[in-house]
Amino acid sequence: MARHLSQIAILQVVSVDTPKNIRNIVILLVLAAMVWLLPGAGLGSQAAYTALITLFVVGMLFFGYRMYLEHRETFYSLGKKTRVLLYGCVALATLVLVGTPRLWSSGIWSALWVRLLGLAGWGFYVVFRAYRRY
Repeated sequence: MARHLSQIAILQVVSVDTPKNIRNIVILLVLAAMVWLLPGAGLGSQAAYTALITLFVVGMLFFGYRMYLEHRETFYSLGKKTRVLLYGCVALATLVLVGTPRLWSSGIWSALWVRLLGLAGWGFYVVFRAYRRY
């Protein structure tokens, strides 16, 4: 009997609120129609897109900061040369990914983009091998 009651309690907590979900979908569709139909709505959507991208980048930076703080001892145990290689690879990968639109503008630059990203990946692999060796 007690097991049956606990299952009922779980079902009540996880129940689906269908009218609320339908309302949210309708709101999303109305907003999409407004961006599509209203003149000047593209600027508002561009501002919202920029704000979301900024929040995402800030969140990723905060995540990287937290991971650094939690694993700082591991970073310092790598040795100075390996740490410099790791930080250089992070900087190179960041610059290559930020400059993607410019580097993909012509054939020679896109080949350079692939090589630079491969170089950063190889550096990460070397750091990983050095980390696993200890």
